[in-house]
Amino acid sequence: MGRGDEQRIDSTNLERDIEKETLQMNHMKKLFLALAVAVGLGLLGASDAAAQYTCTSFSVPTLVRTQGLTELTGDIILSGCTGAGIPAGGAALTVTVQPATAVVTNTLVGTAPIGITAVATGGAGTGAVTTAGNTVTVPLTVGVLTTLTISGIRVNVNASGVSFPNQIQALISSSPANMVAVTNNILNVAIPQNGITATFTNGGGIAQCSSATMTTVPANTTVTLGATPTANSTFSSHPGAPSLARVTVSEGYPGAWKRLGVAGPPALGEFPIATQGTRLILRITSLQSNIRISVPHGIVGTAAANFNNYNDVVGGDGDELNITRVTSPDASGVGSTPTVGAAGAPSVDLTTGDVLASGTTTIVYEVTDSSDSVQETVVIPIAFYTTGTPTVGTATISVALAPISTVGTASTTALIPRFVDAPLSGATVGVVGCVSNILFPYVVNRVGYDNGFAIANTTADVFGTAAQAGTCVYNFYGVSAPAGGTFTTSSIAAGTVDTRLLSILAPGFEGYVIAVCSFQLGHGFNFQVYNLGTSGAVAQGATALILPQPVGTITRVGAASTVGVGGFAEALGH
Repeated sequence: MGRGDEQRIDSTNLERDIEKETLQMNHMKKLFLALAVAVGLGLLGASDAAAQYTCTSFSVPTLVRTQGLTELTGDIILSGCTGAGIPAGGAALTVTVQPATAVVTNTLVGTAPIGITAVATGGAGTGAVTTAGNTVTVPLTVGVLTTLTISGIRVNVNASGVSFPNQIQALISSSPANMVAVTNNILNVAIPQNGITATFTNGGGIAQCSSATMTTVPANTTVTLGATPTANSTFSSHPGAPSLARVTVSEGYPGAWKRLGVAGPPALGEFPIATQGTRLILRITSLQSNIRISVPHGIVGTAAANFNNYNDVVGGDGDELNITRVTSPDASGVGSTPTVGAAGAPSVDLTTGDVLASGTTTIVYEVTDSSDSVQETVVIPIAFYTTGTPTVGTATISVALAPISTVGTASTTALIPRFVDAPLSGATVGVVGCVSNILFPYVVNRVGYDNGFAIANTTADVFGTAAQAGTCVYNFYGVSAPAGGTFTTSSIAAGTVDTRLLSILAPGFEGYVIAVCSFQLGHGFNFQVYNLGTSGAVAQGATALILPQPVGTITRVGAASTVGVGGFAEALGH
């Protein structure tokens, strides 16, 4: 190959190299053009278009009530943020509450959630916060971000289904996706706890013929509270009440019940944007007719440190639990405001102002002062009076956190706080008929036998018992009972004895008889004879047995029954 051939080869290679470089340059131009278009359209992540921020997040989770629909979570704080600054066009942080059922329930004005604040330092700002379902979005405006504090997020704890020791969490993310990289971006923000516990003391049975009637509401009574927590027992002397039930209610944890308007740490008060303090709603179900109740207007908790000063609730100084009655709420505990006295001499108003008919009624108290660090208890006495002849039956008392609501999402009108209807019940108050139940275990009028009955109305006595009068209904259980199975006497006056023969009431009968008399303190005697009128006549007598009047459904199977004396289904006496 000659020298000219080598030159032709070199020339050919050079042309190929130039062509290759030209193709590569054209490719790079197209790539840069595509990049420019992508950046202009915002199709690339922030890390490709601007400096990335790095922050560390933390939160101190609050204790929240499992019954709550608007519980305040702990603040979310981003600190130690480093980066070149939020670029033009801004960014956004999103807080996603987990689980998804723990939806955000702050009050809305239009579409804006009230009470949620986002405060940035370092130069960057924040825009209008928005919520949707279980998310809170905080816009970030251009500038250097040093710290960011997000406060006031309320969530539906009841719907979350989370229970201790599990916690409600918040996931922090940014948009664009890598604008803010958050270390520890999943935080515990709330610890669900039961907000209320209760024990109940039944009221004594009220005799239907009780003379302890109340024609007017009792006059206001001033109770000297004393230096130790004894006021709750003082209410037992409520004048003339034939029955007094007690509901002992405790916080589920310190600070579970919150007074209104406390601007301190979020866990210590119904703040921000609360409409009332925590309320307690007592409901009396199946209240008999002609029954009126009386309750204290205000009560001091049993753990009060400053027990002598009930009325300092006007200052809400956080030294003790005070609850004050709300006089005109609706059936869910909504509406009205508690009225408290001026600071000074301690007094408790025992006037109820409520005239209650048959059915269900409510009593509502609001927490007007509370300790921020002590788990507190309050005893609520409920006095029952008769205003005439009440109907026989049993009323049940329950207590729950209030106001009660079914609104479990963000709302423009629903109250804060509000709670699911989760009543605790146990106390009962019964109206017992003024009766005597007299059992004759065996009577017979067959094959030469006959039976005599004697029933005495002993309400005339040396003890000052009010005289009563009424009929007795003989109920026959056995062979050859009379038509209808019963026989009714004429009215038996106090201090008299009614006598009857079985051979006249129910000829040929054999079995047992229960006589139900419409007066108290009735007693019976049973006299049996054989071959009466002959030389071989035989006779014997026995005192009839007294069956207690049932207050509820009798089972006659032992202590499981809710009736009788001392909890037993049947207690016999003479």
